[in-house]
Amino acid sequence: MALEVEQLICQNDIAMVKAMKIANENLEALNAFVTELNNDVRQFLNKYQGVYINSSASGSPFVLNISFPGVKGEVLVNAFSKYDIMISTTSACSSKRNKLNEVLAAMGLSDKSIEGSIRLSFGATTTKEDIARFKEIFIIIYEEIKELLK
Repeated sequence: MALEVEQLICQNDIAMVKAMKIANENLEALNAFVTELNNDVRQFLNKYQGVYINSSASGSPFVLNISFPGVKGEVLVNAFSKYDIMISTTSACSSKRNKLNEVLAAMGLSDKSIEGSIRLSFGATTTKEDIARFKEIFIIIYEEIKELLK
């Protein structure tokens, strides 16, 4: 009986190691793909005056924080949501707070920049088509708000 238990434990360990290897391989591929999407959006946004990328180029490729000083982040969230593009002004863990983003403040951003910041999230379900759609809608919204950008 003890030998059977040891064999089961060993088999479970082998299965766990295999699962971890597969997950790690998938994570590397996902990280590379998301980095490509993030870089694509960064290059696109760099063309627009009054739009500032707050996220470090060496930071997580899964999140991109952008500021539109002079336009409230909530206005942008609502504008994009009308086109079924979901963005946010905060992370889920800080969405209940009613104060300015402390990380952006610590980075030295002005209150206007913080109030006008939005957050784009990239993940396993994000597609190149999603990014193309974001760009298309961004152009429409930018044309509506560009006079407000400071």
